[in-house]
Amino acid sequence: MQKYTVKWTDNALDDFNNIIGYIFKENEINAKSMYLAIKEQCQDLDYFPFRGHVVPELQILGFTEYRELIYKRWRIVYSVEDILMCIYFSL
Repeated sequence: MQKYTVKWTDNALDDFNNIIGYIFKENEINAKSMYLAIKEQCQDLDYFPFRGHVVPELQILGFTEYRELIYKRWRIVYSVEDILMCIYFSL
């Protein structure tokens, strides 16, 4: 089984940290559990990169290299390239 390297883009990390920081101000426990759950979802991608589905609105435009995972109300968009996977995090 091929292992992929999961790389967060700088913008994805900034967005993720800002969102977690915002939640942390309201509820530390929720922020910590959300942080761990999302990081865990993304780390599983190193062995199962195609478990997410193609982003529907991009597929309509012909872009099929972008996939997404949904965790609660959060959307984790990523692309798979050779053995590297880049994550783009969004709401």
